[in-house]
Amino acid sequence: TPELPQLFSFRSDVLEATAEVRLTGAVYTFVNVRENAQKSLVKDSSGPEEQIVAQLDRMEQVARAGIRWRPRPRLTFGVGAEQSRVDFDHGAADASNSGTAPVLEVVADGNKIFFGLDAAARSLTAREGSHFVPFDGVTGAVSASYRPYRSLELWVYGNRGLIYSLQ
Repeated sequence: TPELPQLFSFRSDVLEATAEVRLTGAVYTFVNVRENAQKSLVKDSSGPEEQIVAQLDRMEQVARAGIRWRPRPRLTFGVGAEQSRVDFDHGAADASNSGTAPVLEVVADGNKIFFGLDAAARSLTAREGSHFVPFDGVTGAVSASYRPYRSLELWVYGNRGLIYSLQ
Protein backbone atom coordinates (compact mmCIF):
# COMPACT_ATOMS: atom_id res chain seq x y z
CA THR A 1 0.00 0.00 0.00
CA PRO A 2 1.17 3.60 -0.38
CA GLU A 3 1.41 3.96 3.42
CA LEU A 4 3.93 1.08 3.62
CA PRO A 5 6.06 1.25 0.47
CA GLN A 6 8.64 -1.28 1.71
CA LEU A 7 8.65 -4.88 2.82
CA PHE A 8 9.24 -5.78 6.45
CA SER A 9 10.36 -9.10 7.92
CA PHE A 10 9.04 -10.79 11.04
CA ARG A 11 10.45 -13.48 13.29
CA SER A 12 8.34 -16.23 14.79
CA ASP A 13 9.64 -18.05 17.89
CA VAL A 14 7.57 -21.14 18.73
CA LEU A 15 7.76 -23.36 21.79
CA GLU A 16 5.46 -26.38 22.02
CA ALA A 17 5.15 -29.33 24.41
CA THR A 18 2.79 -32.31 24.56
CA ALA A 19 2.22 -34.92 27.26
CA GLU A 20 0.13 -38.04 26.75
CA VAL A 21 -0.81 -40.70 29.32
CA ARG A 22 -2.52 -44.05 28.67
CA LEU A 23 -5.69 -44.42 30.75
CA THR A 24 -6.78 -47.85 29.46
CA GLY A 25 -5.78 -50.12 26.59
CA ALA A 26 -6.85 -47.76 23.78
CA VAL A 27 -7.72 -44.50 25.60
CA TYR A 28 -5.21 -41.74 26.31
CA THR A 29 -5.42 -38.30 27.85
CA PHE A 30 -3.28 -35.48 26.47
CA VAL A 31 -2.21 -31.92 27.19
CA ASN A 32 -0.56 -29.61 24.66
CA VAL A 33 0.75 -26.10 25.22
CA ARG A 34 2.12 -23.77 22.54
CA GLU A 35 3.58 -20.29 22.67
CA ASN A 36 4.35 -18.24 19.56
CA ALA A 37 6.08 -14.87 19.75
CA GLN A 38 5.80 -12.75 16.58
CA LYS A 39 8.27 -9.87 16.40
CA SER A 40 9.04 -7.43 13.59
CA LEU A 41 12.70 -7.30 12.54
CA VAL A 42 12.87 -3.53 12.29
CA LYS A 43 16.36 -2.22 13.12
CA ASP A 44 15.33 1.39 13.67
CA SER A 45 11.83 1.84 15.07
CA SER A 46 11.93 5.63 14.97
CA GLY A 47 10.40 6.00 11.49
CA PRO A 48 6.62 6.16 11.03
CA GLU A 49 6.47 3.01 8.87
CA GLU A 50 8.53 1.03 11.37
CA GLN A 51 6.30 2.16 14.24
CA ILE A 52 3.21 1.03 12.32
CA VAL A 53 4.67 -2.41 11.53
CA ALA A 54 5.82 -2.91 15.15
CA GLN A 55 2.14 -2.77 16.18
CA LEU A 56 1.78 -6.34 14.88
CA ASP A 57 4.25 -7.70 17.49
CA ARG A 58 2.41 -10.16 19.71
CA MET A 59 2.47 -13.26 21.90
CA GLU A 60 0.07 -16.12 21.15
CA GLN A 61 -0.59 -18.83 23.76
CA VAL A 62 -2.71 -21.96 23.35
CA ALA A 63 -3.43 -24.72 25.87
CA ARG A 64 -5.30 -27.85 24.77
CA ALA A 65 -6.40 -30.94 26.70
CA GLY A 66 -8.52 -33.94 25.81
CA ILE A 67 -8.95 -37.64 25.21
CA ARG A 68 -7.62 -39.76 22.33
CA TRP A 69 -8.94 -43.17 21.33
CA ARG A 70 -6.71 -45.54 19.34
CA PRO A 71 -8.92 -48.47 18.31
CA ARG A 72 -6.00 -49.95 16.36
CA PRO A 73 -2.41 -49.00 15.53
CA ARG A 74 -2.03 -45.94 13.27
CA LEU A 75 -5.65 -44.80 13.79
CA THR A 76 -6.47 -42.06 16.32
CA PHE A 77 -9.60 -40.08 17.16
CA GLY A 78 -9.35 -37.23 19.63
CA VAL A 79 -11.68 -34.69 21.24
CA GLY A 80 -10.88 -31.93 23.68
CA ALA A 81 -11.01 -28.27 24.57
CA GLU A 82 -8.67 -25.41 23.90
CA GLN A 83 -8.04 -22.03 25.55
CA SER A 84 -6.22 -19.37 23.52
CA ARG A 85 -4.92 -15.89 24.23
CA VAL A 86 -3.22 -13.32 21.99
CA ASP A 87 -1.57 -10.24 23.50
CA PHE A 88 -0.29 -7.45 21.26
CA ASP A 89 2.73 -5.52 22.54
CA HIS A 90 1.37 -2.02 22.04
CA GLY A 91 -0.21 0.44 19.65
CA ALA A 92 -3.46 1.49 18.09
CA ALA A 93 -3.65 -1.80 16.17
CA ASP A 94 -4.15 -3.81 19.38
CA ALA A 95 -6.17 -6.89 18.46
CA SER A 96 -5.61 -8.77 21.71
CA ASN A 97 -8.16 -11.55 22.14
CA SER A 98 -8.95 -14.75 23.97
CA GLY A 99 -11.41 -17.58 23.79
CA THR A 100 -12.18 -21.26 23.99
CA ALA A 101 -12.87 -23.95 21.44
CA PRO A 102 -13.90 -27.58 21.25
CA VAL A 103 -11.34 -29.52 19.19
CA LEU A 104 -11.41 -32.60 16.98
CA GLU A 105 -8.42 -34.65 15.84
CA VAL A 106 -8.33 -37.57 13.40
CA VAL A 107 -5.22 -39.36 12.15
CA ALA A 108 -5.27 -42.44 9.92
CA ASP A 109 -1.89 -43.63 8.67
CA GLY A 110 -2.17 -46.66 6.42
CA ASN A 111 0.38 -48.32 4.20
CA LYS A 112 -0.61 -46.26 1.16
CA ILE A 113 -3.03 -43.62 2.44
CA PHE A 114 -2.61 -41.00 5.17
CA PHE A 115 -5.28 -38.61 6.48
CA GLY A 116 -4.97 -36.00 9.22
CA LEU A 117 -7.49 -33.50 10.59
CA ASP A 118 -7.10 -30.98 13.40
CA ALA A 119 -10.05 -28.61 13.81
CA ALA A 120 -11.08 -26.09 16.48
CA ALA A 121 -14.47 -24.31 16.55
CA ARG A 122 -13.17 -21.03 17.97
CA SER A 123 -15.13 -18.37 19.80
CA LEU A 124 -12.79 -15.39 20.27
CA THR A 125 -13.55 -12.02 21.82
CA ALA A 126 -11.58 -8.82 22.33
CA ARG A 127 -9.54 -8.37 25.49
CA GLU A 128 -9.87 -5.11 27.45
CA GLY A 129 -8.96 -2.09 25.29
CA SER A 130 -8.61 -4.17 22.12
CA HIS A 131 -10.09 -3.44 18.70
CA PHE A 132 -10.42 -7.15 17.84
CA VAL A 133 -13.60 -8.04 15.97
CA PRO A 134 -15.23 -11.11 17.58
CA PHE A 135 -14.64 -14.33 15.65
CA ASP A 136 -16.77 -17.47 15.72
CA GLY A 137 -15.63 -20.07 13.22
CA VAL A 138 -13.61 -23.19 12.54
CA THR A 139 -9.84 -23.07 12.14
CA GLY A 140 -7.42 -25.93 11.67
CA ALA A 141 -5.61 -28.11 9.19
CA VAL A 142 -6.34 -31.11 7.01
CA SER A 143 -3.89 -33.24 5.04
CA ALA A 144 -3.98 -36.38 2.96
CA SER A 145 -1.43 -38.39 1.06
CA TYR A 146 -1.32 -41.34 -1.28
CA ARG A 147 1.77 -43.57 -1.75
CA PRO A 148 1.25 -45.59 -4.93
CA TYR A 149 4.93 -46.66 -4.90
CA ARG A 150 7.66 -46.70 -2.27
CA SER A 151 9.47 -43.88 -4.04
CA LEU A 152 6.42 -41.68 -4.69
CA GLU A 153 4.05 -39.96 -2.30
CA LEU A 154 1.40 -37.40 -3.35
CA TRP A 155 0.17 -34.84 -0.81
CA VAL A 156 -2.72 -32.42 -0.58
CA TYR A 157 -3.25 -30.18 2.41
CA GLY A 158 -4.86 -26.99 3.57
CA ASN A 159 -5.31 -24.90 6.66
CA ARG A 160 -7.36 -22.04 7.97
CA GLY A 161 -6.25 -19.63 10.68
CA LEU A 162 -6.42 -16.01 11.74
CA ILE A 163 -4.13 -13.43 10.16
CA TYR A 164 -3.59 -10.01 11.69
CA SER A 165 -3.06 -6.96 9.47
CA LEU A 166 -3.17 -3.18 9.50
CA GLN A 167 -5.88 -0.93 8.06
